[in-house]
This record gives sequence, structure tokens and C-alpha cells, in this order.
Amino acid sequence: MSVISSNSTTYAQFTVDNIQIDGNTISSTDTNGDINLSPDGTGTVVINTDIDFDNININGNTISSTSGGMVLQPLSGQVLSIDQDGNVVSLDIDTEATTADAINIQANTLTTGNAIDVAGAAAVTTGSVLIAAVTGTTRTDGELLDISHVGNSVAANAGGIAKFLSNDSDTGARNVLEVVNEHASATGAVNAAFRQDSTGNNIFVNQDGNGIGINIDSEATTAATIAVDADAMTTGDAVTVTADALTTGSYLTATCASTARTGGALIDVSATGDSAGANTGGIMLLTQDDADTGARSVLSVVQEHASATGAIGVSVEQDSTAEAVFVNCDGNAIGVNIDSEATTAALIAADADQMTTGDAITITADALTTGSYLTATCTSTATTGGALIDVSKVGNSAAPSTQDVALLTMNDSDTGARSVLSVIQEHASATGAAGITVRQDSTANGVFINQDGVGVALSIDTESTTADGILVQADAITTGVCARLASNSADVTARNLVEVVNDNTAAVGVTPLNIQQDAVVQTNFKIVADFAGFTLFVSDGTNAETNLTGVAGDICINGGTGGGQMAYCDSNGTNWTNM
Repeated sequence: MSVISSNSTTYAQFTVDNIQIDGNTISSTDTNGDINLSPDGTGTVVINTDIDFDNININGNTISSTSGGMVLQPLSGQVLSIDQDGNVVSLDIDTEATTADAINIQANTLTTGNAIDVAGAAAVTTGSVLIAAVTGTTRTDGELLDISHVGNSVAANAGGIAKFLSNDSDTGARNVLEVVNEHASATGAVNAAFRQDSTGNNIFVNQDGNGIGINIDSEATTAATIAVDADAMTTGDAVTVTADALTTGSYLTATCASTARTGGALIDVSATGDSAGANTGGIMLLTQDDADTGARSVLSVVQEHASATGAIGVSVEQDSTAEAVFVNCDGNAIGVNIDSEATTAALIAADADQMTTGDAITITADALTTGSYLTATCTSTATTGGALIDVSKVGNSAAPSTQDVALLTMNDSDTGARSVLSVIQEHASATGAAGITVRQDSTANGVFINQDGVGVALSIDTESTTADGILVQADAITTGVCARLASNSADVTARNLVEVVNDNTAAVGVTPLNIQQDAVVQTNFKIVADFAGFTLFVSDGTNAETNLTGVAGDICINGGTGGGQMAYCDSNGTNWTNM
């Protein structure tokens, strides 16, 4: 090896051991030989300008590629680490790409590991583990963060696309996941949109603690808090709630403490679509299949405020011709049971002012045997007036009306003895209670019996001993009669229109017919009967019948002053002949 001592001498090539210096190139002369720069002690290799390694250029703090991409590949089993001890950004990527990815991670061989693992941020207080922010004003599509899984799993896959896990015992209020749209003008921005193309759950909330599963705090005034769009649904359920362990809780609770409500409904369930065919589906179905025999209500509607006098417990509006309320009671129980604490208000009020030919109330009981169509009972001991059943018609008919206030009809071929109407007063002490009272203020019949069959029109069975079987009190009568028995039958069969019969031969004190006349028509003479123009007089026996003016054919009983003769009037005037 020669020693060069002149600083001005120029050599075309210089070789030291296996190192050759040729112009701007330093190379090794041995096959596959390395070039090592090894300073002594704490010395360093200092390069004052940029340096190129193949297609890699290092210039100060910048590493760049002079051709193609750049790959950082640690030795197998080793980690590429960034150790940032200062309070500055550890990894800062400045890309001028428009359609390419700023970061692209290929981890196609990954199985149980994590493609990105952010750990060791235990000192975070008000900061965030991961922030993705964009300040551009020209975004028209795309996502700030897009996490996609497009591969098909080989077997059943229980893994999710994204998982947010907090295992922190701190009881302070905080959100594991928070999605915030802070710009009030972004009216088209949806905070979280979930699309599910399979039949699995779109959103599944697994609440294992004793807390609310989903809690929504909405400041909306006119918009819905929850909106479910299920227009494509056919046989499914838009909302399903199961609570198999429920005891004293509720499946669904809706409360409103507002004091400014003027309309609307706490729960509004509406079906506005027209069915394509006959529709047997309801708007709301409440079903209970529970064998527990404890007293409970499948549906309870409670209005708890006594001052809300205008609040109706249940209001049903029916605009079609179908039933407004239909109760299908298949069990042997009461169909509708009303427990009312009202004192002066009606228990049931039916407003049918628009009805013409229909029935306000219809009751059918085709299987009835010993039961009753309608039963009204009252055990009150304080009643002073009113009626157990009050049926009134106060309207004036526009034309002559044949309408009845109450109509009881039976069309039954059974020949068993029974009554279409029975009125029973069962308490023997109620001496002031009348079985039936009929009041008629007009000139029509008080009671009209239309007996079309061959039977007794009016049959009275009385067990009375000292009271009258029939009593007619006509104290206001003038030209009318207390009782009229008339027949307009052309049949020539011998018969009696009136019979008074005492069937018991031992009743020797019975008078079959007793006529009492207190009115005196002429001095000491009274009329007791009239037979088609012929009058029957009775005298008190003090005056002879010659003092009585009659017409031919009249009869006077007990006339004269002697033995109480019977005489007839042989010509008009006072001409009487003893019989």
C-alpha cells in the first residue's frame, strides 16, 4: 500500500483492503462484501447532506422514496416501534392524495390478533384515544370513518366489525360511545345509520346490568322521538317487547308530566292504509296467555286526577257501520263488569240521538235456559225515590208515532208455562210498594191488552183475604164509565158476556154481586142499573113509587110504604103497577 502525502495529487482509483474509492463511489471488492462504518467509542457517522439508499432518500428528518413506494419491514417476530418521549405528535402523515388511502393496512393473515391496537392510554383524562376529524366544506359523500368487512367467514362468525369496550370501575357519568353532530344547520345529517341486509338483528342491545337498555333524551318539540319505518312489513311485528321475568313492573310505560298539553295523545296508534282485501287485523292487540288465577287486568286505563272532570277514561270513535266496541267473552264470566263510585251520574249513558230505525241497545242470548236477558238489582236501604229501571221518551214525534217506550217480544214455540214479563215484589213488609203503576196523562188507553190467541186476556190470581181482588177508583169521572165490557161478535152460540161465580158451596155468606149507590136521583129513589134504556130504581121504602117519574119498562124495587113491593112503569110518568 502506498502512502499519499500530497493533498493536490489526483488518483483515478484508490483501494484500501476490500474497500475501493472510485470518484463518488465507495464499494467493496470482495464477493458479497459488506461496507461497515464503525466510529470509535461514542463517535457517530455524520452525513451532512441527504443520502440515498437504493430508492430511499434520507434528508435530515425526512425519509422519502425516489422511485415507487416505501416498505418498512422489521425482522420476523420484531416490532416497528415509534418511541416519542416529548409532548408532540408521534406519527404525522401529510398526504397529497385525493382518491387513494392515507393509511392502508394489509393484515389478511390475521386471525385472533388486532389490526390496530391502541393500548396504554391509561392516563387519558379529557383527551381521546382515537380522533377522526375533517374540516373540509366540499364533502358530498363517503364517511369520516369506514370500517368494512367484506370477507365470507369459513364457519359461524361471532365476531363483530367494530367493538367498543370499557372496563372501568369509575361510577362517574360517561359514554362508552358518543356520536355528536354539533352543527344545528346540518338537518340532513343522521347521527347513526345502520343497514342490515340479512335477517339478523340490525341493532342488538345486551343490557346485563339493572339499568335502562336504551335511554333517549330528546329536545325535539314537533319531531318524533322514535320513528319506525316498516312499510314493507307484512306478517312481522314492527315493535316486539318480551319481558318473561316481569312481576310488578310494566311491559311499556308512557308518562307525561306536561301541564301545557292542549291536544294530541300520550300514545297514538293509527292505521291509515286501505287494505287490499278483507282485513281481519286490528290496530292494537293485547294478549295474555297466563294460567295464574290471581285477580288482574289485561288492560287498565286509569285517570288518577279527580279534578280532571273533562277527561274520558276510554273514548272509541267508529265512523264505519261495524261495532265500535266488541267484547268476545268465550269463558263463563261477565262480559263487561262496571264498578262505579258515582252518586248522581249515570253508570251507563247511550247517546243515540241520530238513530232512526236501529236499536240503541241490543241483547241476544240464544242459548238461555234458566238465566235472564237483563238483571237489575239494588240492595240499597236508603232509597227515597227514583226507579231501578227508568225508560223515558220525552221527544215530540214529527208525525203520528207508533213507537213504544218499551217493547217486550217473545217468539218461542215452547209450550212450557212462563211469563213474557214478570213483576215480583218479594218483600212482604213493603206494604206501600205497588207491583205495577201505569200513569197516562193523555186520552189514550192506560193499559191496552191485545189478546190475539185463544186464551185469557187478563188473569188475576190473588191470595188476598180482606183486600179487593180488583179495585177501580174513578173519582174524576164525568160522562165515562168505570168499567165497560163489550162484545161485537156475530157468533150465535149461547154464551154469557159476564159471569160472577162463587164456586164454593160452603161460602153461604157470599154475595156474588153487590151494587152500592149513594146518589139519590129523586127523593128517596136511586138508580142501580140501566138495561138498554130501561132503568132499575131502588127505593128506601119510605115513599111509594107513585112519587117516582119513569118511562115505560122501568122497574122499581122496594117501592111503596108497605111490604116493599116491586113495580114496573107501564107508561111514561108516574104510572106504576105492582108486580
